[in-house]
Amino acid sequence: AAELESCMGDQQLGLPVKYYDKIDSTNNQVRRLAEEGAEEGLLVVAECQEAGKGRRGRVWKSPAGSGIWMSFLLKPQVGPEHASMLTLVAAMAVASGIQDITGMESKIKWPNDLVLGGRKLAGILTEMSLEGESGHVSHVVVGIGINVHQQPEDFAGEVADIATSLDLSLDGRV
Repeated sequence: AAELESCMGDQQLGLPVKYYDKIDSTNNQVRRLAEEGAEEGLLVVAECQEAGKGRRGRVWKSPAGSGIWMSFLLKPQVGPEHASMLTLVAAMAVASGIQDITGMESKIKWPNDLVLGGRKLAGILTEMSLEGESGHVSHVVVGIGINVHQQPEDFAGEVADIATSLDLSLDGRV
């Protein structure tokens, strides 16, 4: 956490940082902390997620040492009808970061995937919580999973033919 915080400078998003060796889901933890009154900007990072989540209840495999698993807390002053755009903004930021670091241009596959060479590299899961009967947005949890060190044998089942990692795309130069 301290190492990540030292890289943040004076920006608000991504602070404070809570790091976990192992967790059920970074999205779940941010939601729990939001319900306890956490401030906007909180970033939760885990080495391993035991119950990582994807869209429509799918499982996101997130073993230790294989990727970047993180979620952050937003408290936007927008109506629920506009909150879904945060997924696109997050996807654009992740794509930009990947290009800055690797030089590779990933594409956004609507609504929440980043693909590289036609294969899924990253996923974004945005979950919104509304305030009681008012229907105002209480908070939004934005989860980001980026495949970094996986090899072909690490991808099984329905993702075997559609997933990639930065290592695979960069011939192990990550």
